[in-house]
Amino acid sequence: MPASLEGRTSIIKTIMTDKEKQAIAKQIAEEVLYLKKDILTTSEAARFLGISCSRLYKMTMARKIPFYKSPQGRLNYFNRVELENWAQSNRRATIGELNDRAQALARR
Repeated sequence: MPASLEGRTSIIKTIMTDKEKQAIAKQIAEEVLYLKKDILTTSEAARFLGISCSRLYKMTMARKIPFYKSPQGRLNYFNRVELENWAQSNRRATIGELNDRAQALARR
C-alpha cells in the first residue's frame, strides 16, 4: 500500500470507533437491501419517488398511483417496477422531436 494511503487509513482507524464502523456498515447493508427490494413500503416508495409520505398517501387515496393493500387492508405496498413505469409514463417530447413531428405533418 502506498505511504500516503497508509497514513490516511491509520488516521481513519484512530478517528472512528468500532461502534461507528459498525453503524456505517449497517447503513450500507440496509441501503443495499433497499435497492434490491421489489416490494416497497409507503416510506420506501416515497423515498424512491423523492416525495413525502403524506403526498404519496394522498396520491393513493386519489388512486393516482398503482399500489396494493395488505391482506388485512391496513398497509399499502408498492411494486418498484410499477412505480418506475408510472414515474416514466408522462414523458414530454424534446424540441427536436416536436420539430420532426411538425415537419412530418407539414409534408402530408
